[in-house]
Amino acid sequence: MGISAADYDADGDFDLYLTGYGGNRLLRNEGGFRFVDVTEEAGVGGGGFSAGSCWGDFDGDGDLDLYVCRYVRFDESMPVRTSTRGRQSLPVTLNPSAFPAEENLLFRNEGGRFVEVAGSMGVTNPGGKSLGALFADFDGDDLLDLYVANDVSDNAMFRGRGGDIPFEDVTHPSCTADWRGAMGLAVGDPDLDRDLDLFITHWMPEENTLYVKEAGRLRYRDDSERTYLGPPGRGHVGWACDFADFDNDGRPDLYVVNGSTFEEPSSTAHLVPMPLQLFWNGGRRFFDLALRSGGALATPVVGRGGSVATWTGTAISTGRLRPRGGALLLRNDTEKAFGSIEVTVRGSAPNPFGYGALVTVESEGARRCRPSVRR
Repeated sequence: MGISAADYDADGDFDLYLTGYGGNRLLRNEGGFRFVDVTEEAGVGGGGFSAGSCWGDFDGDGDLDLYVCRYVRFDESMPVRTSTRGRQSLPVTLNPSAFPAEENLLFRNEGGRFVEVAGSMGVTNPGGKSLGALFADFDGDDLLDLYVANDVSDNAMFRGRGGDIPFEDVTHPSCTADWRGAMGLAVGDPDLDRDLDLFITHWMPEENTLYVKEAGRLRYRDDSERTYLGPPGRGHVGWACDFADFDNDGRPDLYVVNGSTFEEPSSTAHLVPMPLQLFWNGGRRFFDLALRSGGALATPVVGRGGSVATWTGTAISTGRLRPRGGALLLRNDTEKAFGSIEVTVRGSAPNPFGYGALVTVESEGARRCRPSVRR
């Protein structure tokens, strides 16, 4: 279902955590593209139906802890029958409303061996059918907070208080209890006000959502209509998304990976492909430029995951996703009219990659910030 990368053992390379139905896997990087399964040794198998995962040092002890999103309690013995969602008929196994939620897991890192503490830390998120989550310092107090994206159940925001103090549930005070089919999650500063905003993709025919943080308090407003990020999502099932400055103009743009969960009428062995979306940040609103940005972006796919990174040391952003038929690597050939810098964050052991850092750049009187997030 999902994968996240982090240096959990602080040896200077990225390890992998894979989530799925029936059990998860932690693969330790031994170097030379060789990985060893250390799931049992580390104590992070989990079980159940796991979807997304994210890493962060929630207790401030320097090493990375792990949060695992679990979806529903799926019963394989349930007889196959037809249900409805979004005014369309579909097998009940594709309808999350047919199943109870599965509680999430929080693994505290105790030197390479993990202990599950979601209950004592108040982040099991009961009732939430979780697909994704991320750690970030939303309120600017230098402590990591947690946001969880849930399908057909309220999303959740938990305010971190450090150490062994349980998280505070601030979902309703922050105005982020969105009860829709949340799929993907991104954090960034698209309005350049030095606050962290949230973007969430949804199931069709729901709009995607941009939550913009209000200055001076942990409270958000829905800016989806004004920025034109909401309406374009109505006809799509959105999944992976992220902010990145694809044209180096100083404003974070946004990409969205789409892919239906419905079968093609002519071939039930295949799902309906959908176009990708690439939103250019014009300052006051976003513009979908995918159809103008090359044939690869205009070609419909059955996407699920995606990421953005520089490639071959050229400081060019690329998107990677998983459509029907295999992975797709999209190289950004945009002519750079502006300069750019590449920042490599480094910390001391046990956090050599500086996870949780907030990078702030000041240029021509304006400040831009981006968090270091692992998911």
